[in-house]
Amino acid sequence: MQSANYFLGYCDSGGYHGCIFRGFSQTLFMMASRLMVMLMSFDRFIALRYPFKYQHLMSKNRVIGAVVGLGLYAIFVSSLPLMDVNSYGFQSWCDFHWNDRTTGGRFFVLYFVFEGFACIVVILFCNISAIYELLSMKKIHPAESASRPDKDQIKFIVMMVAISVVYIVFSVPLLIRLFCNQLGINLSKQKDFVGIRLNIVNNMMNAHLFLFIQLFFHPKLHKMLRRCCGKEVEDVSDPQNTRSTTA
Repeated sequence: MQSANYFLGYCDSGGYHGCIFRGFSQTLFMMASRLMVMLMSFDRFIALRYPFKYQHLMSKNRVIGAVVGLGLYAIFVSSLPLMDVNSYGFQSWCDFHWNDRTTGGRFFVLYFVFEGFACIVVILFCNISAIYELLSMKKIHPAESASRPDKDQIKFIVMMVAISVVYIVFSVPLLIRLFCNQLGINLSKQKDFVGIRLNIVNNMMNAHLFLFIQLFFHPKLHKMLRRCCGKEVEDVSDPQNTRSTTA
């Protein structure tokens, strides 16, 4: 148990090295989470804004390259405190030092805050643009929109709104607390703890929220719910039904 706690990074049992490991892991997953949300938003924006160029712009190799590149970038930035650009250590929790006043330490904190807000701007722009494109398609081509299942359009809108709102609501408080600590204004450990906790929830929810929305709109789930509610409808595509009809 002590070995597991050490490698998981609990400060009390892992000591100095465990605290560093925990701070590095938290920063890495925090950055990777918001970068992946940004990439998903950009992917949906390209799919709706440039549908005829989507297969070329977002090919499988390019997407894999983007994921690997963003992952390596997150690892590099998270490793900077290990290179004496800021530092990981125990404050009230294990993290990089929010109020580091050295040139490198201040650069790291402000860069982290700037990147966080930049990701939010990109996510908002892509998702609002994608929703606008969906609504415009419905107004300009009502016949084509009517032929498509409304469920697909609703799924896109729900997914974009939910992921954006959850990400922004749960990540902005931490960015604000980082900025306040760096400038030495409105200092409050209680508010800092709230920001940390919200961000941890955000990191855990992003991927699961995406999968939950996909599952919620899955045809098999709807069929199961209709069956449970006694509203099962005969499947006209069933070969047996087709043969009996033609006979």
